[in-house]
Parts: sequence; C-alpha cells; structure tokens
Amino acid sequence: MNNWKTIITYLVNWDATSIKTVEFSNRLIKWIYVPRKDLKEAIKREELKNSWVYFLLWEDDEWNSLAYIWQAPLLWKRLNDHDRDTKKDFWNVAIAFTYKDWTLNESDINFLEKEYIKLVKKAWRYNIKNGNWWNNWLIQEYRIPDMLEFISDLKTLLESLGFKLFKELVTKEELKNEENIYYLTSRWSKAKGIYSNEWFLVLKGSVWPKGMVDSMIKDKWYA
Repeated sequence: MNNWKTIITYLVNWDATSIKTVEFSNRLIKWIYVPRKDLKEAIKREELKNSWVYFLLWEDDEWNSLAYIWQAPLLWKRLNDHDRDTKKDFWNVAIAFTYKDWTLNESDINFLEKEYIKLVKKAWRYNIKNGNWWNNWLIQEYRIPDMLEFISDLKTLLESLGFKLFKELVTKEELKNEENIYYLTSRWSKAKGIYSNEWFLVLKGSVWPKGMVDSMIKDKWYA
C-alpha cells in the first residue's frame, strides 16, 4: 500500500516569500510560515490566538544556521514580544505548528518543544540558541502516540518545503557503508568524506594544510 500524502500550501498574499500556511489534506497538523517583515499582518490572524510550538530561524555573520525553539499558548503575543525584545533582535523567519482543531494543550506543546530540541540537536544542522529548557514534562500516556505521530508528520511537511531541521547530516548507517566514503591521502593531507545528494561532507578528523605551497598552485591543485 502506497502511503500517499497531499500537502496544501496556501499563499496568503499570493507571494511565496510571504505568509503561508501548510497542511495535509487528511491530517490535523498545520503550520504557518511568517517572515518577520510581515509580522504585523500575521498577528492579526485569528488562528494565532491558539497554542503553537514555534521556531525562530536566522543566520549569523558566519552563515551558521541558528534556531530558537519554544512554545506559546497565544502565538501572536509571543511573536510580538520577540519582535519588541532587543535581546532577541536576531530572527528573520518564524515557523509554527499546531492542530487545526486547536486541541493542543499546555502539556502537549511542552512535550513537543522538548522533542523538537532533541531532534534538531541530533541533526547537527542548526545551532540551538535557547537559554534554558526543561527536560521533563507531565503528559498523559495516551497522548504520547499522538504527539509522536505529530512529529512524524511535521518532518514530512518541513522537508517538503526545504526545511531540514530534523534531517541528520549523516546517519550511522551511511558511516558504516564503505561505498559512501571517499578518501584523500597525499603528501599534505589525509581526509575522508561522504558524498550525498546535498553535498560532499568532510568528516571529523580530516587534515588539510592551512596554506597552499607553490607546487600545489603551479600544478593547479585546488582545495
């Protein structure tokens, strides 16, 4: 049986770079994308008066991808507070997630926040800039399967629109498969890496000289 999924993306202003909502046709999960430049318009939306888990995303001066992960009973108020807070004057995009029937409660969103942080840390794509977070939250046992399904659906929605917060840079299985690993050994270097559909990933422990000697330049060696 094929596990088909239909994803609906609604462009609020007919602009793919502005506010948009994304959801499955047959699932309750929903997310909203809010560029900071459009925040004043976004906080007027009725749906932001409910409980959401959200990410603030941006890049620093060295092009590192950064994320702040939190939850809010009233999303519009929390985003508005972040916009005014000079200590958090860094983000440029907010993405937030909820159920379309607004049944997420405080325990649910606290549980999701904790799980999101674990997944983002495991993926090694974004540096998490949260100051503190709690490790344990009280949640009804019967809600856990629903929340894990929520997270699974969210992974699909995120990757469908190019957000790879939960997608690991490299898996243990890829590291164990010698066919995926390339080696470089020369007079000046000793390195190995993995070639994937995204990039060539140089692995930890690889060594390359800080500078290029004359013979490397003359013989057109390129790093």
